Amino acid sequence: MWPVDGATTSFVITPSLESVGGPQDAVLITNLSGTTPPSSLPAELRAAPAFTLQADGSSAHEDVIASPDSLALLRDCLRRFFSDLESTHKQLQRLHVFGGLPVSAGVSLGQCLKARNLRPAIVLYDLTDSGYQKAMEI
Repeated sequence: MWPVDGATTSFVITPSLESVGGPQDAVLITNLSGTTPPSSLPAELRAAPAFTLQADGSSAHEDVIASPDSLALLRDCLRRFFSDLESTHKQLQRLHVFGGLPVSAGVSLGQCLKARNLRPAIVLYDLTDSGYQKAMEI
């Protein structure tokens, strides 16, 4: 059940590093339930074009999605992001996803993925004691 007084949160995805040339890899940092500084990314991805997903006007916390309206706004934000990737970053082969997000946000991210031939491969990472490790590629 959703909290009775659940606030509505909107979300934004902003570019952190501008694309130079035609890179095949980009990074999406999800700073929703926690934050990931770019310096904690694997060294080979620190210079890749990066985008950051975060709550608009709010810091990251575990209850960032406290209403169905917030979840709908997150899905809208993610759909726009993937549509923009399709039209403006056609050369991308892989989108590496890092960071903290609630389970509902992870499910929404998966629901927003377009057909494989319309988007880059999605590479998911898990934070371990020794840093981020590749968990799966879809």
